[in-house]
Amino acid sequence: MTIADLDVAARPAGRPLGMVPSRSVALLVIGLFTLALVTGSVRSAPHLTGLLWSGPYDRDNDTVTLTPATLYVSHHATLTAYGLADGAVRWSAASPGVVAAVPSVAGGVIVAPDGFERYFERPDLLLSRTTRTIGRDARTGAVLWRAAGAPQDVTDRSVLLLDDTGGPPELRDVGLHDGRVLWSRPVPGLASVVVAGGAVVTAGVDGRLTVLRYADGAVTRTAKVPWPGNARLSAAAGRLVVTSQGSSGQANTVYRPDTLAELWHAGGSLFDCRAVLCGTVPGALIGYDPDTGAGRWRLPGVTVAWPVRDDRIIASSDLDGRFQLLDPATGRPLGAGSAGLGSWRPDGRTTVSGAPEASSAYVIRDEAALVRLDLRTGSQYLAGTVAGTGWIGCRNVAKYLVCLQNNRLTVTAVD
Repeated sequence: MTIADLDVAARPAGRPLGMVPSRSVALLVIGLFTLALVTGSVRSAPHLTGLLWSGPYDRDNDTVTLTPATLYVSHHATLTAYGLADGAVRWSAASPGVVAAVPSVAGGVIVAPDGFERYFERPDLLLSRTTRTIGRDARTGAVLWRAAGAPQDVTDRSVLLLDDTGGPPELRDVGLHDGRVLWSRPVPGLASVVVAGGAVVTAGVDGRLTVLRYADGAVTRTAKVPWPGNARLSAAAGRLVVTSQGSSGQANTVYRPDTLAELWHAGGSLFDCRAVLCGTVPGALIGYDPDTGAGRWRLPGVTVAWPVRDDRIIASSDLDGRFQLLDPATGRPLGAGSAGLGSWRPDGRTTVSGAPEASSAYVIRDEAALVRLDLRTGSQYLAGTVAGTGWIGCRNVAKYLVCLQNNRLTVTAVD
């Protein structure tokens, strides 16, 4: 995979990172007035946004982990914690030169890669994987533990690691705060591992699915299923999905995680929309009942969707960038559709950890307008303007919006 890089160099503790003044209030008001004339469906917000700080950004190597008060950036073999409000460095520590996975935060601990190996490399592409993991105190950066393997799941209790660096692969569940091994299990011939329905499910290259109780790793059920050579296992809407690619396209079989009973089949791509399994067909998005595969709803003109809350998804078109907020259980649209670059689109190198369920998302429209999308009602409000071009994406938590450009990272105060 291509490694993304937020090029934010570490600075002495207490100093803001690349503080950049925001536009003048006069120019901002003029910009908002102009935008309001051309976007009649968007209401004016009661407060304007304010750029807090910014720093350089290189999209090829860094990772970004956003929490309610802190931004963690892996850059140039350094993991640095910045205060969101002021850009001040809270702590920094050495990290691998290549970070194969985005660090995550749970229970006051940041879980991050601590070692890697390259398994494919060419001038324009580097593929790597994590070989060792470290747990640090998220507030101070102090080392709590180190362990072999790559994180598969992180909870407030433990970290599920897969160690396949030497000998047969092994799953190991370790304590979040001390790294103590809670249970371990060899998984020879492993093809995939997922967490679904409160259990760990492994798939072997021979098609054997095995359900492990998360608490102690005990086997609760096993069954063999059809498994083409290119198959993969995923979890969506609380179900297991075995996907394979054939001459006629992508094929999916859905199973219950507790009984491993086969439920239904579908072509195309399937992905998690919480209350339903979303699937794509030419020109439309379909919400499938997780147990029966019956189509609950169909939305033309969109091709992909992302859960933004347990009871909300945003469906979008990859062709023109238009999006629509939906209730996934019924497919009911909420608010008017719109277009722009939204803060809900994951990119594999950024994540939000430890934040409560969001009430708002944000959209950059026409590389100038910043619009707040109310995730409960679908209403849209002009929140301000943003300066610059080449926006890659944004992520938000309460009070803060982090946006990335080709060579810059910005942190903005939002309502």
